[in-house]
Amino acid sequence: MPSGSFLRFGLGLLVGLALLFACSGSPDKSPAAAADGANQVYGHWAYASGESEGSTTHVSGDLKLHADGTFEDSRYIGGIGGFRKGTFTIEGEQLRLTFDEGGNTQTYAFTLGAASDADGKQLDTLLLDGQGLSFLLTRKGD
Repeated sequence: MPSGSFLRFGLGLLVGLALLFACSGSPDKSPAAAADGANQVYGHWAYASGESEGSTTHVSGDLKLHADGTFEDSRYIGGIGGFRKGTFTIEGEQLRLTFDEGGNTQTYAFTLGAASDADGKQLDTLLLDGQGLSFLLTRKGD
């Protein structure tokens, strides 16, 4: 996909998600809903776009969240990044990634949603909102 089309697609998803979340009711905070939300987070996700301090940032790569609590992340921001792995925990609506190398952690508020691409195809989405940096991911079918 040409980079201009990719950017329009990512921006379209962000706008669609903003509308979706603004129009949705309050999320169910029950323990059963929390467990269901955690189960829905597991899987293979592709980075669609990123935002840093209000500016859209080109992001590519994959995030795989395994049911055993391990993850694999191949995130590239502006061509800089690489492969990392580690463990993760989910507490309520918080996803915490702990990287094997250096033990450093990243914590994100997460929101699951759905959006349509320019062709009308339905996509499952995962919005990770961190301190100063947010990512929009779409579920990959493996």
